[in-house]
Amino acid sequence: VAATQTDAESEAETETDSAPHIVFIMTDDLGFNDLGEDSTDLSEATIFMTTLREGGLNITRYYTQSSCTPARAAFLSGRYPGLSGMGYDSRGSFQPESPYGLSLEYELLPSYMKSLGYSTEIVGKWNVGHYMQEYLPTERGFDQALTFQTDQMHYHNYTTYPREDDGTWVDLLLGYAGQNYQTADAVDRVYSTELFSTRGMMAIQDTADAGDDADPLFLYLAYQAVHVPHEQPSQNLYNEEVDGWRLSQTSYSYRKNFAKTLIALDNAVKLVVEKLVSTELMANTFLVVASDNGGCPSDGSNNYPLRGGKFDAFEGGVRVPSFVYSPLLPAKQRGTESNALFHVTDWLPTLYAMGGGDTSDLSEDIDGVNQYDHLMGSETVARNSILLSMNAWTEDNAGVLRTKDFKNTTGAMIVGDYKFIQNQVWAKRYSPETSSAEKCSCGISAETSGSHYLYNVFDDPYETTNLYDDESYAEVVAKLEDLLRKYYRTAAETGSSWKMTSCSTSHAVWAESGYVTPFATSDDDVSSDDACS
Repeated sequence: VAATQTDAESEAETETDSAPHIVFIMTDDLGFNDLGEDSTDLSEATIFMTTLREGGLNITRYYTQSSCTPARAAFLSGRYPGLSGMGYDSRGSFQPESPYGLSLEYELLPSYMKSLGYSTEIVGKWNVGHYMQEYLPTERGFDQALTFQTDQMHYHNYTTYPREDDGTWVDLLLGYAGQNYQTADAVDRVYSTELFSTRGMMAIQDTADAGDDADPLFLYLAYQAVHVPHEQPSQNLYNEEVDGWRLSQTSYSYRKNFAKTLIALDNAVKLVVEKLVSTELMANTFLVVASDNGGCPSDGSNNYPLRGGKFDAFEGGVRVPSFVYSPLLPAKQRGTESNALFHVTDWLPTLYAMGGGDTSDLSEDIDGVNQYDHLMGSETVARNSILLSMNAWTEDNAGVLRTKDFKNTTGAMIVGDYKFIQNQVWAKRYSPETSSAEKCSCGISAETSGSHYLYNVFDDPYETTNLYDDESYAEVVAKLEDLLRKYYRTAAETGSSWKMTSCSTSHAVWAESGYVTPFATSDDDVSSDDACS
């Protein structure tokens, strides 16, 4: 790895005239305690990614949304999900049969990158809408796509997970811009991490083969890993004789099963980077790695010592690993850390600027801020606040979404060093080697109402001291609550795109092909009377 970095850095000294290639790797449910030397029990599981992070720029205060669909919507649109119709965030809110998606009124990141002359490809998880063809990746700016559309599937046969009561469908589609989608009948059924890596390496090889005529590549590699179900990885990515020693620090079976998925991911990322190096593209490439949200302890991932996990506004749900590795980073930035606030929405303007774009050309109402200068060494602070969550809606007994009043709205935001959380159910700090971690059910609680919290998350990142009722912090509480209220007004005005699932309609269409596909040509094709039981 050291030799790889040195060679690429040397080449970068003379090969910086053309627009850089950008490979963005989004992992799924990778927790704060799952990557790097500081992991309490899996420091050896991510040897390669840890080495990359140590040679790049580690973004230590990287924040995202607390679950998959809102995080991906934020990444692709540069907008806070609560303000773009995608903020109704609870366990199971986005299903395979959901007849909604990220609004077509928004131009997405791949479309912006195409306007700069990039070839754009997505491999892996889409998860922001598929009920009509117009919502699929190649209709939103990607030139090519190999994607599963839902939140989870089986790793080896790509069928929906968990199994539907009245059918089993394959969740994998191929897409090419300007053409109708294709079911992936010709795709070999190999472990998905291997499949997605192979496809990503093909995109890299195609770019290299095109030589001087190649467009710069924007590759969005959205792995299924390390999401459940933790099925045995392929021998090509996890070999017990070669990799088994990397499990030596953990003893719980649920954590070991997760660790095998993680080791396979680490080995896959190594293959992708080796392809960039062998094709001599690494010298002109930015590689970004980021998790979509915090891990779910009962699923094997872990966020310790941060509090909570997936679906929580506590740090364990929204503060996750992210780093940038590139020979194009200035020497003073390599091997360093940034503790500046960075949010998932920032990637749209940041990557656009990274590709040579003028961010003044972007839509004026995006929420992300351009952090490219900061990544390259500027000490200018680009962001001082983040809207972490805004869920202003509730589903009534008839399956109709109602807007809550502000006092009952769930929300969270950071301003400076302080974080305000409204109506959040309490969560523990889950050490991985404990029964409480194994029994934790993310997004499910016996409590019916939450509480309010104020933390100085810079000095108290583990959220041990709630300052909300401390009179000396009353002004801070009032300020953050007032800002949250302003966001609430915008969210209530914008509304939510959420709709009740459409089961018989979608299942009838899927039964014809055996695949999860678009199942409507207009909103008239779906009905609230068709909801899944």
